[in-house]
Amino acid sequence: MPSLKPPPRILLLITLSFLAILAILFLPSSWAPASASPSERDAGPGAIVLFGDSLTEYGWREGGLAQRLGDRYVRKLDIVNRGFSGYNTAWALPVLQRLYPALQHTHPSIELLTIWIGANDAAAHPEPQHVPLPDFTRNLRSLLALLPPTQRVLLLTPPPCSPKKYPDRDAAAYAAAVREVGQARGVGVLDVFGAVSGVQGWEDGLLLDGLHLNAEGYKVVFDLMVGEMEGRWPELRPEALPSFFPTWNEIVDHSAPIEP
Repeated sequence: MPSLKPPPRILLLITLSFLAILAILFLPSSWAPASASPSERDAGPGAIVLFGDSLTEYGWREGGLAQRLGDRYVRKLDIVNRGFSGYNTAWALPVLQRLYPALQHTHPSIELLTIWIGANDAAAHPEPQHVPLPDFTRNLRSLLALLPPTQRVLLLTPPPCSPKKYPDRDAAAYAAAVREVGQARGVGVLDVFGAVSGVQGWEDGLLLDGLHLNAEGYKVVFDLMVGEMEGRWPELRPEALPSFFPTWNEIVDHSAPIEP
């Protein structure tokens, strides 16, 4: 009668397979092969995403909004600037529709999204950037509708523009529309128009070219934004957020060693 004992090669394969299963089950969770996806810690901190037109795009210039936020949130949150110079709300809609899901894949969390748009929509007809006020309001609502209800959002009104250089641009009406949409949707609004126009000598002191902000103008917006964030979301204060990897003194005193 032939033996039912499996050949040695089969026994070896069974043993190796069993050991591999044990290794997967009982190895420390911190171990991972080089090809594994990075941990949340290694993927980077969460992000503040700035979305809008040139007022956002120019935010990386010296003293700009993005630069000031980057300094405030260094190693706490990444500042992602997605400003598109010259864009109006009609052109911004398909961009945000594609952009937001992509950002969700590249960042562990989007802690805050700002939408700062309307300065180009307010261009006088028949300028190609002009968007009629009712359409602007509808587009703004559509931008908000692209976001999940859990997303923290701030709307920013366009600032005032120089009546001498842009006499036909009614930024006040578009700023009012932003405030109305924000109030109707329960979304925080930074009244940049009111804050800038409330500064004596704003036209020469806060504007770069009659339309865009200079460094002092951006400081007004930055202070406004920080105040709103601290009041609305105290959990987003830099001191309330963990640092991206331990600080050097935490490494020295062994309170937060860097794990492989």
